Amino acid sequence: MSGWLKKKTASVRAWIMYRVGVIGCGYVSRTWHLPVYRQLKDVEVVAACDIDRTTVETFAKNFGIGKAFTDYKKLLEEELEVVDVCLPPHLHAPIAKEVAERKLNVIVEKPLALSSNQAEEIIQTCNKNNVKLCAIEDFVFFPMVQKLKSLVEDGYLGSIISVNTVIRRGPLESGWRQDPTLSGGPLLEDGIHQMMLHVLFLKKIQAIYATVHDRLSVDRSIHYQVTLRARDAIGTMEACWGPGVPEIYLALFGSKYSARIDVYRNLLFTNDGSNFLWLDAKNLLKRLGYALKYIFNTRIRKNKLLPILGHYYQLKDFFESMKSNSEPALSGNLVKKGIMLIESAQKSIATGQEVKIMNE
Repeated sequence: MSGWLKKKTASVRAWIMYRVGVIGCGYVSRTWHLPVYRQLKDVEVVAACDIDRTTVETFAKNFGIGKAFTDYKKLLEEELEVVDVCLPPHLHAPIAKEVAERKLNVIVEKPLALSSNQAEEIIQTCNKNNVKLCAIEDFVFFPMVQKLKSLVEDGYLGSIISVNTVIRRGPLESGWRQDPTLSGGPLLEDGIHQMMLHVLFLKKIQAIYATVHDRLSVDRSIHYQVTLRARDAIGTMEACWGPGVPEIYLALFGSKYSARIDVYRNLLFTNDGSNFLWLDAKNLLKRLGYALKYIFNTRIRKNKLLPILGHYYQLKDFFESMKSNSEPALSGNLVKKGIMLIESAQKSIATGQEVKIMNE
């Protein structure tokens, strides 16, 4: 740990309010969560757990975490206020519920659960034990998504006619991500990002039709197309894992103007001639000194810095909701709705039929 970090840790120790334990020390926690925690002044990660001893000990050493465990039940015996679950999706529901039963607030990396029923169980367990739930969905918290949300709410684009999202990744990683019993399948494990944007901007969804072109056994590629029919608008989702240049974008067409977000570059364009750029990005990234140091050391490209900001704003909001005893900006029920819509898309693929949405 650098001298700067030692000095920072010593200076904040007296007024730390929330002690966090992290379960799962893989790519997500070390790349997205821990760099953010270092910047939240009232938060300290005091314990970490991973089933691999070398992994958790290296993780704890790199991030200055005092205690390392290979049994998450031992971590839950520590004096904590919050537990962050960064595990493969099939473990989210059982461990999140156990955390809540211990009267500990819980953060769960996306997707919240493998099914809407499991998501409901997590929500009910948190409610019963009077603890807060943070269901991570960082796309909703990207600065330009929030900017676009404010434009829509102000009526700037007029009535929304269509909502279109595209996500293109590299070939689907091997391991648990290719096993739907562990990941929920790529449409849930990664496509939930897109679906939550449709939940945010497309109101009164009435039906879903989805198709898939599956080449996982050939070149680890798979391509989904999903159409969401709403009362007064339509939505389309394209999700592709395979060869090609990665891209993520969101486009809204309104009765007055249209707008498009390039998520990787955190840019928003509207067809009224205005281009919005989040001008505070450099200043915030400057404050994320530790995150920058870690990211540059692991040689992650600069265009991958900006997605950290979604986690930053969501986790910041969550801890602020704990301070004020208010509800987080993104509720577990809204995330459960996104999972229910993914389930409807999966059913449509299985049956070849449009699926009616009953609870809108």
